[in-house]
Amino acid sequence: MTRKWSLGAVGDVYINRQNPDDAFTHSADLLASVDMLFGNSEGAYTDKPSPPPGSGWVVCSSLSNLKGLKAPGFDVMSCANNHIVDGGYDGLDHTLSGLKNLGIRAIGVGKNVSEARKPAILEQGDVKVGFLARSCVHPPAYAAKANNPGLAAIRVVQDYRMPNDGYSYVEPGSVPEVWTTPRREDLDQLEADIQELKGKSDIVVASFHWGTARYPIVLLDYERELAKKAIDFGADIVYGHHHHFLRGIEFYNGKPIFYGLGHFVFDLDTNGMWTDEEVATLKAMGEYAIYPREGYPLLPFHPEARLTLFAVIEFDGANIDKVGIVPCIITPENHAVPLSLDSPDGKKIVDYMQDITTKAGLSSKFSTDAAIKVGNWSAAVVKAV
Repeated sequence: MTRKWSLGAVGDVYINRQNPDDAFTHSADLLASVDMLFGNSEGAYTDKPSPPPGSGWVVCSSLSNLKGLKAPGFDVMSCANNHIVDGGYDGLDHTLSGLKNLGIRAIGVGKNVSEARKPAILEQGDVKVGFLARSCVHPPAYAAKANNPGLAAIRVVQDYRMPNDGYSYVEPGSVPEVWTTPRREDLDQLEADIQELKGKSDIVVASFHWGTARYPIVLLDYERELAKKAIDFGADIVYGHHHHFLRGIEFYNGKPIFYGLGHFVFDLDTNGMWTDEEVATLKAMGEYAIYPREGYPLLPFHPEARLTLFAVIEFDGANIDKVGIVPCIITPENHAVPLSLDSPDGKKIVDYMQDITTKAGLSSKFSTDAAIKVGNWSAAVVKAV
């Protein structure tokens, strides 16, 4: 009978470097120390890309880069994100084949919408863990259809409302508030899929690509709604990603919601990607926009995006026992380095998580007093308050 075991998770992973084997040089031992490992595979891998069916910046590297995923030992990865079809439909097929050859279960994508919605069920002893993934942030043509490959999508409705502040209703040109909510029919489909998976699994993990990468801290209405709906439908754990910045953590009905795991290894080489004029335009969007950063050739993000974490959940059988985070920092070489809880940077990241959690109106508490042992590292405990 399975008793104590652990599930680990990281955010966005995309390898595009000369030596893919060194992508997890400082973190492979940590990631390999858990019994089951999840991540978000944020990009396409192919040697023969075809034109994508509409995209922004193309995140696509050679198939040889996939071998970098071997050392940490990923068991399951979400591919439901805004870059998974950046190598075209052929590139999607090559990516999925490459992940399969590494023994990694890919979720959230498929040859058609039915296949994209399918979960993966893994076993830890006699405990069955079901994973499913959806994307809310992607080019519309990336969504799978009845006869088209792509990702499993949840569409989001945007409403624009004038704030009730006494002026906006009478002053033309006032800035509206933006309200977002998942489409009802997509929620109904998600509910059916989670409930079906719940009937086959002891634990259900729901992964969502969502939110905005333009600002830190911010959680949009639909992120909060979708996370809680997923738990109401039967999910036990919710993982979010896309923001490139960490987001807060909360508990809903005793279930953990990691709103944003940030990125862990994300090799976005911007050399030659933009003209000087384009860089100037990006900088004008604000300090949190994506543009080249001195000393970080593979990470063109604000310094806060160098703060990341490894999420750990300890189980007693099928019951969640403890939830924790191992703080990590991303180096100029784009390596995520695990930190001790009593190190200056380790303390900084735990404090940062407490700060952004509180500022987002979430009520979890982070503590280093009774740390969780994770291999040779320790994780700060996260509890509901």
